[in-house]
Amino acid sequence: EEEERLRRRHAADEEATREAFAGAVGEGGGEIFGGRGDLRMCGRCKAGPIENFACADLAAHNDTGTTYKGNAVAARERPNHCPNCNWFDPDWRKWPMWDGVYGPHR
Repeated sequence: EEEERLRRRHAADEEATREAFAGAVGEGGGEIFGGRGDLRMCGRCKAGPIENFACADLAAHNDTGTTYKGNAVAARERPNHCPNCNWFDPDWRKWPMWDGVYGPHR
């Protein structure tokens, strides 16, 4: 009984998250979550949403030594690659706008 209640609660939380993200599609969509940029997705596996916190030249800041306003921004190698499939385009504007579907999909 408790396990079923937790499963339903988890499913409801997942749905609420999807609805919130769906409201953030388009330019400036990251603002709904306190971010400042557009939400984009991977050009290969469509994983998203992905937000760019700094500049559009992703090749210039693509290692663990990258800092922004004195703070480290990368906790992994190649931080500007898709975290799901490792796809990369150095120009943020070439990453497709996020379609509102959370995670990788076809």
